Amino acid sequence: MKSTRIFGVTNLKRQRNEEKKMRKQMNLQKLQENQRYFGLKHV
Repeated sequence: MKSTRIFGVTNLKRQRNEEKKMRKQMNLQKLQENQRYFGLKHV
């Protein structure tokens, strides 16, 4: 019981980290797209 519970907690932490990474990538992509869009607009 104990070991599986600890494993579950580590799994949750890993999932959270993966989600954070995904969000960071998404935000970076959005920033780049916005910059490109504004660049085209100003030119």
